[in-house]
Amino acid sequence: MPSSAVPLAADLQRDRASGCAFEHGQDIRFVRAMDGALLAWTAVGPAGGPPIVKAANWLSHLELDWQAPIWSPLFRDLARRHRFVRYDERGCGLSDWRVPEISFETFVGDLEAVVDAAGLARFPLLGISQGASVSIEYAARHPERVSHLILFGGYDAGWRHGASAEEIRER
Repeated sequence: MPSSAVPLAADLQRDRASGCAFEHGQDIRFVRAMDGALLAWTAVGPAGGPPIVKAANWLSHLELDWQAPIWSPLFRDLARRHRFVRYDERGCGLSDWRVPEISFETFVGDLEAVVDAAGLARFPLLGISQGASVSIEYAARHPERVSHLILFGGYDAGWRHGASAEEIRER
């Protein structure tokens, strides 16, 4: 594994110097979705810094992703300059695993709940993998709140993806 993929002690020193206090861990919070599911979320980085929100993707875990060599470098870099808001998707990580429903609609509703709990009016929205389609739908519903849409490794989703031509015409 290349050494650049592993957080080093020097990274922790930079984190301390930036005033982000990453060494103290994340402040995990919880918000209820419209259907009662409990969602774990966090905001890391300078308290007055510009926000950036990451839509959840499948198999997220707030604590493990913060330490993992795959996501940690990106997440920590974003949090050095921004108030980085992210959450565990329903059925994953620290959020409720037993939920009334897991669907595209609930994923979009969960993003709405977290953004409202964070008190954000306007922000850039980052969608990675499954989070890309959720981000697109959120931006279409709330264009006044999304200043930038950042998509990485996304794919088609939603009702049109598997719909026949007749189903599309009916809707």
